[in-house]
Amino acid sequence: MNDILQTYLPTVLASAGTDFKLFADKLGARMSAKLRSEIISALLENNMERYIPHTRAGTSDREADVYIQNVPLEIKTAFNARDWRGGEYSKRRGDFLLISWTVTTTNELAWFAVHTLLTEQDWKSSGSQNYYATTVTLDAVLQNGQSTVLIGDIRQARKLKHPVFTAV
Repeated sequence: MNDILQTYLPTVLASAGTDFKLFADKLGARMSAKLRSEIISALLENNMERYIPHTRAGTSDREADVYIQNVPLEIKTAFNARDWRGGEYSKRRGDFLLISWTVTTTNELAWFAVHTLLTEQDWKSSGSQNYYATTVTLDAVLQNGQSTVLIGDIRQARKLKHPVFTAV
């Protein structure tokens, strides 16, 4: 899976960035970071289908986001972040493409992407009865020994690791 993602992900991200810019120009500041991430996720799924051979998007929440050569891949996106959130179905074991995005000074998107294998134990509960989402951090992903940074880099801050974004 890493080879396929390394080959096609730059094209997928560039196209998704172009698509998003067209969309964002229409709505501008009216979109929250959460809504922008949801739109970016949908654009990534569409562009993966378009550019990666033998890829199809899932059709429901019970399915993976995409299937590349029949291998399920979940996609999680976050704005300018070092952690990703997911719901109940995120806790399943499998391949995950974790993407963080930010907006550059030229209003383009810059990306950080890591491919990893996650298990249910990797996802941490919020601890709140009012908030259902689970979280996985960049540090946890890197510690599991089954991850590859595909786009961007990592910098070490005092205690935590942080993504370094790259324009594609």
